Amino acid sequence: ARLVAVAAGSVVGTDARLVAVGSADGRPSVWWSTDGLAWQRPALAPEVFLDGATLADVVADPVSGGFVAVGGVGDTAAAWLSPDGESWSQAVVDPGPAMEIIEFTRLGLIAFGTGAPSGAAGADPAEETVAWQSFSGERWLRAINDPDLFARPGSERVVAVVDAGREVQAFVARDGQGPELWWTTDGLFWSQRPGAGTDLLPAAGTPAVGAATALGSVLVVAGTDAKADGTDAAMWLSTGTQGFEQVNHDEAVFGGDGIQAMTGLVRVGDGLIVVGTETGDDGDVDAVVWSGPASGVVRPGVPEVPVPGDQYVADIAAVGPTPVAVGWEETAAGVEAVVWVVASAPMPADDAPASGLAGQSPPPPELAWQRVGEQAALGGPGEQRMEAVTALPDGFVAVGSAPGPGGDADGAVWRSVDGREWSVVGADSFAGPGDQRLVGVAAGPSGLAAVGTDGSSAAAWTSPDGDVWTRVPHDEGIFVGPGDQRMEAVTALPGGRGWAAVGTDGQGDGALWTSSDGTWDRVDAEGLGGPDDQVLLDVVAGATALVAVGADGPSAAAWTSTDATTWSRADLGPGRATALAASETALVAVGSTETDGTDAVTWRSADATTWERMQGDDLAGPLDQDMAGVTVGDDVIVAVGATNLGGGLDAAAWTSADAGAWGRSAHNEGIFGGDQAQRMADVTSIGGLVVAVGWSGSSPDSRDAAAWVADQAGGSARSRL
Repeated sequence: ARLVAVAAGSVVGTDARLVAVGSADGRPSVWWSTDGLAWQRPALAPEVFLDGATLADVVADPVSGGFVAVGGVGDTAAAWLSPDGESWSQAVVDPGPAMEIIEFTRLGLIAFGTGAPSGAAGADPAEETVAWQSFSGERWLRAINDPDLFARPGSERVVAVVDAGREVQAFVARDGQGPELWWTTDGLFWSQRPGAGTDLLPAAGTPAVGAATALGSVLVVAGTDAKADGTDAAMWLSTGTQGFEQVNHDEAVFGGDGIQAMTGLVRVGDGLIVVGTETGDDGDVDAVVWSGPASGVVRPGVPEVPVPGDQYVADIAAVGPTPVAVGWEETAAGVEAVVWVVASAPMPADDAPASGLAGQSPPPPELAWQRVGEQAALGGPGEQRMEAVTALPDGFVAVGSAPGPGGDADGAVWRSVDGREWSVVGADSFAGPGDQRLVGVAAGPSGLAAVGTDGSSAAAWTSPDGDVWTRVPHDEGIFVGPGDQRMEAVTALPGGRGWAAVGTDGQGDGALWTSSDGTWDRVDAEGLGGPDDQVLLDVVAGATALVAVGADGPSAAAWTSTDATTWSRADLGPGRATALAASETALVAVGSTETDGTDAVTWRSADATTWERMQGDDLAGPLDQDMAGVTVGDDVIVAVGATNLGGGLDAAAWTSADAGAWGRSAHNEGIFGGDQAQRMADVTSIGGLVVAVGWSGSSPDSRDAAAWVADQAGGSARSRL
């Protein structure tokens, strides 16, 4: 048996979970564990894993906790997905060679494979490399084929894929020249970065890449440096100018007798755990581990324990604070799967919360905020309000409302490349009799969707690019009903399956709408009503579940559904949850609660079922404060809202490293305050740039749209969520 890859994620209704893939007895095999110590191997259905199937890599779903594995059936690409690592279904994959590597990025799931071109078996053809993209793991599309990149003479393999913020990068091992770097901003069109080999990764010899990851705005690359006197382990850090510099070589750390190679790395806390192999002069292969900050890992002393045979470490992941590595051992008796767990790593306490997120939180990171200067696109007579914002590969889109020709409110959309300079997007579809307001926006593989209200009816708009917008045709059976119908938030469904929007139905119950083709349907959902009034205020979607937050009477609440029809509810305690965001391993919700005044409140969950309510001095106090939006950025979680700290209502922002401990950004009247009222209504981030939107003004006669930016390029923020 061999273990070739491992991923850590969360599963709805359970604690954090590890899933490892490999082979046993000549068949593909999967193992799962909650702690890295005790493992179970489920039986895999032969009708799902066909004869000739192989598993090469696995990744965790970022929201709902499922897992996606890639490999092949024979020499043909194949992928599988699972909600829990136990039951699996086969995905639909565009033809190509067997998939070899998968990574979750902000552009969705990205996979690569290299082999004979489709339909060319037996012809001894040149190899081709194929890139695929998927937003759920269920349906995989091939990237645009560039023969000058993907079908060049010679042999090449994609060995690492990393989300670098503004783009996704792939490190490629190419025979005869060392590594090269490919990049994309949309997942479909890939280009090569100039420079290869030592021009890309400076080295004394020939560099090779084994693994890569992002630590905020810094990329960390681990691999080897093959020199005339031997091959040593090596690491490189990005310099912020599309270049890399090699971490100072310490022979005691990276060198030694024989060959040292780094094959995997994972972030644990504020440092890294790196694994690899050491091949002695006698040919014996042993597992090796390095640990520490990216700029100065060390090789811990490990007691000499005689182990027969050769040990190979293939991959590493972390469940909570515990790193777990997988691989195999070759002896005269055969090949056995092996798991390594760091025994000294702090383990969850017996009475730890079921969320799996227990442990002391690091101090909140600090961000340097700037208020966007006054500009014509944000001001004017009457009331301009930015209500929501989303990030695209080429900038930002904000939605809200602005005065119409007749004095009523019309929907409004703004565009910005950098979050600092904004322009108004004009469209007749935003106007009409009465008030139209856009309050939610989301980006997906087919473009964007915005939701809000038209008078007392719900309303929706779509756009392919953020510049051209179309109103979804008004259907009274879908958008109209007794009382006021309101769509509050929208999210893209995985796999390009459309959209889901949440809100209220005007009769005191939560409401859900879905769209698969541009038209919308109202879902007759069970579990969104009750004796009190329910309202759903935000929603996120994973491969296997939808999660929404809002309020149920006087209590904040979270709802979860695997089919959009039947929902289960979790009581979050007194208050109102107004916004929700997801990282690769957890969910964080923010809102407010009424005590002697108004206090901000946050919750976090690993499974969308069990939630932990957080406390902190910067969330409460004698003054009023509330949170309205939240985003999980590069190594920092940012929430925004308002406080009366400055004497009147002022904008406010909070940060956290893990959604446990929160700190409010120091109040600066010139940034967050002013002569009138200011509020941050929503926040988003991409590539280390955080952008918040809202408004400034004390009355509808004098209220302007407003935006704030904070750049994480300094790399001072760290996240453990």
